[in-house]
Amino acid sequence: MRLVTDRLVLRDYTMLDLEVEYQNNIDPELFTYMPFGPGTLEGTRERIERMIEKQNQDPRTDFDVAVTLKKSMVLIGGCRLNKTSDIEGHVGYKFARSHWGKGYATEAAKALVDYGFNVLKLHRVYATVHPENGASIRVLEMVGMMREGRLRENMLYDGVYGDSLIYSILEHEWTP
Repeated sequence: MRLVTDRLVLRDYTMLDLEVEYQNNIDPELFTYMPFGPGTLEGTRERIERMIEKQNQDPRTDFDVAVTLKKSMVLIGGCRLNKTSDIEGHVGYKFARSHWGKGYATEAAKALVDYGFNVLKLHRVYATVHPENGASIRVLEMVGMMREGRLRENMLYDGVYGDSLIYSILEHEWTP
């Protein structure tokens, strides 16, 4: 998979991404609102190997992609679109802290949502987010998603059950 936006290239991961991905995965602040992480070098290697295996699915349902800056091709984060059914997909993203607040997450998420609707022919794309993750909530809202509700204690955050919010956008609501 390869998607190009104004400032980014979203492409399939390769093993050449291991070192930069690992460096991004050891920042504990990156995982403040996530039910996993930070990662180890071996864990990052295994995750990239699984993502590469899934690139050969037929039909492909998991689209984990590296996000690079278009001008320099520097890896700055990753995002994913998981086709959870024939009509629905789940989107997520994480970026190196040095690239927060620059609109990259919004740009990448928009590209994945557009891919979901226009290529995969999905009817609905959704995301879940920690209720205190204001930056990620803003990204979802800028993509055009609407808050559907709160899922009670559906995630295990650092050993403690916690809630998440669910956001979604429908195909007829999407404006690229």
